[in-house]
Amino acid sequence: MPHTDLFIKNGYANTTIEQIADRAGASRATFYLHFQRKWETVSHLAETMLQPETLAYYERLDGFGVPTKPQIKAWLEDALDFYERNLPFSDGLYAGHLAGT
Repeated sequence: MPHTDLFIKNGYANTTIEQIADRAGASRATFYLHFQRKWETVSHLAETMLQPETLAYYERLDGFGVPTKPQIKAWLEDALDFYERNLPFSDGLYAGHLAGT
């Protein structure tokens, strides 16, 4: 999504709808055709970028049956890599969740 770097750079609270629309090459009116509020973009980000990979990790774990220690270690290392790769989004996701509740 084109606006994810805005949340990383500015934080959720300091990222405006105008900035998101501009980054997407759209108008503010077009933004509101797709989303009613800014936090919905964060929710969409989680659903489209984070959730599929998270589910894949757990499906992989389920596929082990009774996992061996090396399988668990590799799985945990992958999970930590995922966490570190996506850490910059955590503030935006958390702030967006709070805004939507």
